[in-house]
Amino acid sequence: LHVRGIDINNAELFFDMLQVVGGGEVVSIEVLVSALLRMKGFATSIDLHSLSFEAKLASRRQQIFMQESSAKLQAIQDAVLALGQETADKGLGLQPLDSSSRSRRRSLPQQL
Repeated sequence: LHVRGIDINNAELFFDMLQVVGGGEVVSIEVLVSALLRMKGFATSIDLHSLSFEAKLASRRQQIFMQESSAKLQAIQDAVLALGQETADKGLGLQPLDSSSRSRRRSLPQQL
């Protein structure tokens, strides 16, 4: 690899990255060759900007996912609380949560 201008200082980290890209424990020859061809030489400014953009994009997607998941979880919590209240109102023996329990449970998604 060194003769080809490819210097891998941390082989274990490199292999871990290839496993993630390949989607499994085994790294296919196609994934390995593709990664090695892209690694030849020094990173250019456009390479670094591209990497930065991809990281920002992934972060934004994760942020949107977390917001949507929190909203859906809140809707589920509200439905469960309403169902508990409804069953208590019908006298089915289930006790609704007191207001302090509700506020603690509703604040959980924001704490995550």
